[in-house]
Amino acid sequence: DATILIPMLSSLTKNEVLPIFPRLVDLPLEKFQMALAHILQGSAHTGPALTPVEVLVAIHDIVPEREGLALKKITDACSACFEQRTVFTQQVLAKALNQMVDQTPLPLLFMRTVIQAIDAFPTLVIVFFSATAFLLLKI
Repeated sequence: DATILIPMLSSLTKNEVLPIFPRLVDLPLEKFQMALAHILQGSAHTGPALTPVEVLVAIHDIVPEREGLALKKITDACSACFEQRTVFTQQVLAKALNQMVDQTPLPLLFMRTVIQAIDAFPTLVIVFFSATAFLLLKI
């Protein structure tokens, strides 16, 4: 059970957190939120294990079938990030979306996240149009 890792997450590095990240997303939502707080807090010596941008990208990199996770767990994890607007700001979302648009294939939840992002921060529609233009050029 990944719950036992939560107190240690603040002292782990990015390379140590990413392999276990899908197990953290699979935790009950309250425990995932605790895990997320530890990951973003980090320690005084190492700083955060993942930046908010890296968290969003890591959530979108999870392939439900490969990890044996319900898609609902991944969407809930993404929504938990959107609830923390002081951490997952407009700039963070724009940067994460720009990183995801470079991925082939696009992450499964990319469009859902675009819609959530525009709903939370309407000016992100400009970022979306830029990303759409980039996607059309890739075709």
